[in-house]
Amino acid sequence: MKTSPRSVARSVERSAASRRTAVLAKTLTASALAVTLALTGCTSGTSSNDSGNDAANATNGTGGAQASAAAEPTETQDPTALKPGTNHSYAADEAGYVYKSKDVHDWLWGKKKESKTYPKKKIAFLTFDDGPTNTTPKVLKQLKKNDVPATFFVIGGELGVERKGSPAHLKDEIAAGHSVAIHSYSHNFHKLYPGRVAKPKAIVKEYEKTLANLREAVDPELNTHTWRYPGGHGWNGMKPADKALNAKGMNWIDWNSENGDGTDTASSTGSGRAQRALSTIGTDTRVAVILMHDYKDNEPTVDSITPVVKRLKKLGFEFGVMD
Repeated sequence: MKTSPRSVARSVERSAASRRTAVLAKTLTASALAVTLALTGCTSGTSSNDSGNDAANATNGTGGAQASAAAEPTETQDPTALKPGTNHSYAADEAGYVYKSKDVHDWLWGKKKESKTYPKKKIAFLTFDDGPTNTTPKVLKQLKKNDVPATFFVIGGELGVERKGSPAHLKDEIAAGHSVAIHSYSHNFHKLYPGRVAKPKAIVKEYEKTLANLREAVDPELNTHTWRYPGGHGWNGMKPADKALNAKGMNWIDWNSENGDGTDTASSTGSGRAQRALSTIGTDTRVAVILMHDYKDNEPTVDSITPVVKRLKKLGFEFGVMD
């Protein structure tokens, strides 16, 4: 299936409108029905893509048959709304581009030969760390222009989720077919890795605080299984922290490509950043996870999105998000 939020939006709009018409026709007059149809257009789709495990569901309050039943769309379900128990909309599931972060992790970290889910097609994951900020609407505009989805790794607290305007940005991300993941609460290396050694209790606490932030800002039933360590997974003593996060149903994700905007050697132009990101993606690359940043006033990265996407499409990549 083509992983295009826009094409799925059009087909689902037609099917969703048809279902609503059947329901509304039973109770509305012809003239009232015409008015209602004019006011109930949708832009995305509906489906399901279950993920996680029983322990994670119990921890996050989203498990069991009850949650599955609650997640089933109704006749009048808005397909751009958050699918309960996930970090994305019904539309993203309908499009078929939501992937389990555990699978993506295994594809990147040497388990692809053992993974039954290793893709035959090429899949690219555009990922943006450090938001939401004033750059977020500009990133969303470029993603819409290029008709591709992305995963946003957000920071909790006043640095991100609690920042003025952030709840609206987060809701816009989900409504547009993207997914929201966690990138810590403080983004403070000294708190998370004192002496450059990962501190499991601090890391889990920041995951829990950020998830609580997201649920308050977006929806009480939001849940995610995807975490990215600030600074990446290169710190000392990572295994205990990984295990502690995994017990919460979380999987850590790094990257195998970056545009350099988190480094001191970042290009000051969009074309330069695009070139850097694409330099590590060859014709034989099957899975690409591209690191970019959604920090304040990050205009060159906004400008890099279109050339990156155009080149990836020419190489035959489809685009996905992580759960």
